[in-house]
Order: sequence, then structure tokens, then C-alpha cells
Amino acid sequence: MKIKNNPFKSVRVKLFMSLSVVILIIITFLILVNNFVFGQFYLYSKRQTLKAVYKTVNEYYNNSKSGNLESELEQIAIQNNFDILIRDEQNVNVYTSSEDFFSTFGQMNEMTSRFNTGAGEMIERGDNYVIKKIKDNKNGITYVLLE
Repeated sequence: MKIKNNPFKSVRVKLFMSLSVVILIIITFLILVNNFVFGQFYLYSKRQTLKAVYKTVNEYYNNSKSGNLESELEQIAIQNNFDILIRDEQNVNVYTSSEDFFSTFGQMNEMTSRFNTGAGEMIERGDNYVIKKIKDNKNGITYVLLE
């Protein structure tokens, strides 16, 4: 008569199970850190970068000695992974950093009009600026807008 050994008593199965549990715990931990910590850190770093870029752009506009303003704004947009849209007091588009941005002007006009009507979550308000997070329901993209 043969005695069947319990397969859960072998070293191979125990090692596989313990390794699987450790990997699942690590993956769960990384998902939680990604969702809660890195999301907040990303938003914080973008907010700080937006404020710095806002001050820089204002300095360029207030300083008439600056050379080629469009090339400077393009460099800022590339370095910070931004799309820059500048409007004057009459809400007329003065500058955009991306040619592809022209194709989305309808969406951007809708987004900025929603910005002005109070839609979205206000992240920060300064003396001369407001930073809001607005979600576009059509494509599911969340924008961080500075006014």
C-alpha cells in the first residue's frame, strides 16, 4: 500500500507559495504607494513648477529687454512638459506653445470658460493667480490650469 504524501509539505511547494505571497505583498504595496503618495507628490511638484513658470513668464512680459519671447516660452514649455496658452485681458489668445494645441482650441476654450465659471477643484490661490484642477469628461483627462 502506497502512502500519498501531502503536496503542501514539500519544500518546492512551500518555497513557491511563500515567494508568491511576498511578490503579491510587494505589488500591493507599490500600487498603494503609487495611488496615494506619488499622485500627491506629482500634483505638489506641478503646482510648484506652475508658480515658478508663472513668475518667469511675468518677468519676460514685464521686462521689455528680453530677446525672443516666443523661443523662451517654447523652451519653458519643453523643459516643464507644459502646453502654454497666454490670453490677454479681452480673453484673446496671444500665444500658444504647441502647434498641435491649435487643434484643441475648442476644447481649451471650453476648459478655460469652465475655469472662469468656478468649475473644478481649486488647488491654490495666490495674489495674482489661481491654480485649479479640472477634469474633462469627454476624454477623461485631468488638466491643471493656471490663471
